[in-house]
Amino acid sequence: MPRELDSAFLAALESTGGAALRPVLFVRLNIESLSGDSLVADPILLWNGYGDFTPATASDAAFDGETFLGNGWLQSIGEIEETLAVEVSEVSLAFTGLADDLVTALMTKRYKNRPAYVWLGLLNDVGELAAPPARIFTGRMDTFSLPDSPSESSIELTLVGHLVDPQRPKAVRYTHTEQQRLFPGDLGLIYVTNVQDKEEFWGKADPEV
Repeated sequence: MPRELDSAFLAALESTGGAALRPVLFVRLNIESLSGDSLVADPILLWNGYGDFTPATASDAAFDGETFLGNGWLQSIGEIEETLAVEVSEVSLAFTGLADDLVTALMTKRYKNRPAYVWLGLLNDVGELAAPPARIFTGRMDTFSLPDSPSESSIELTLVGHLVDPQRPKAVRYTHTEQQRLFPGDLGLIYVTNVQDKEEFWGKADPEV
C-alpha cells in the first residue's frame, strides 16, 4: 500500500528542489548457501552506480553497514506499483547477461522465497547520500530466467510481495537439512535417510539372522 517518505528524505528534496540530486537504487538479495548441515547467509548487494559504495547509517538493519557493489550487473528495475487493494505485488530486476557469478549463485545456492529489498536513495553533488534511503520494496525472490537467444543478454529475476505467502503451500520436509534450518543443532532427523528403505520384521525374527 502507499507509504509516506521519511521526513529527512522529503527535506533533501525540498531543500534543492531535486535539481542537484541524483536518484540511485540499491538492491539486497538474501541468497543462502549450504555449509555442512547449516544454511549460511550469502547476500548479494548491488547498486546502479559505479564502484563499491558503503552508505552511512540509515536506521535500517538490512541496509546499515553493508557495501553495495557497483559492478554494472544491475541494469534496470521494473515498475513498482503500490495500491490500496489487497493483491500480490511483484517487480522484475534485470541484470547483465555477463554476470556469471550471479548466474552461478542463482543456480547453485538457495534463492527462492528468500528475502529481497529495494531502496531509493538520493546522491548529492559530492556523491554522498543526502538522506537515509527509502525502502520501496520488501518481498521475496520468486523466479529467474536466462536469455535463450543470441539477441538477448539480460537475466531477469522476479520479486514478489509478502501477500503471496498465504497462497504458497507450506512444504516442510522431514530431512536433517530442513530440521537444521528450522532448529539449528537438533539431531532428531539425522538418521531419517537411513531408515527410509530399511526393512523391519515386526513380531517375528529377521529371516537373515
